[in-house]
Amino acid sequence: MILMRFLQKANFNQRMCPLEFELFQKIHYLMGITADAFEIVLAVGNDKQFSNLCEVLQCAHLSQNVKFKTNASRVINRAALNTFLATQIKTFIQSELLSQLEQHQVPAGAMNSMKEVFELAQTTPLLFHANGIRGLKTFIAKGIETETSLTPPPHLDADTNKVVGF
Repeated sequence: MILMRFLQKANFNQRMCPLEFELFQKIHYLMGITADAFEIVLAVGNDKQFSNLCEVLQCAHLSQNVKFKTNASRVINRAALNTFLATQIKTFIQSELLSQLEQHQVPAGAMNSMKEVFELAQTTPLLFHANGIRGLKTFIAKGIETETSLTPPPHLDADTNKVVGF
């Protein structure tokens, strides 16, 4: 939830709370921009994933460099590593790079706008449209077979008399 709020604020240039800013600083170091000007996020968390990332980015020698061989050394030398990886990432088209990273079991994803997120095939089952209402299904709607029984929320004070018993 915090990540979604952060991304929305980052996309619309709004002020971030301290927790969102801390998240931004961490994510900022994990992003790269591809040749077709799309952003990707890497979530490389161990030496095997880093080795696979280097193989995909055609810089396998990097995973053997003493400055980057272990996760701890990569954190210490993060600035140099990020500069190098960003240069390599820029040589790929986003869809091709993400496909190769998935094949090599490197956790990565595209940075999509909210519009793009809701256009993805895997999000379609999470959406509903009924009686002029559009939204996301939640655990509350779980088990509802048809959305035709859904009605819009009441207007302010529309049901007050029924609730208080007048």
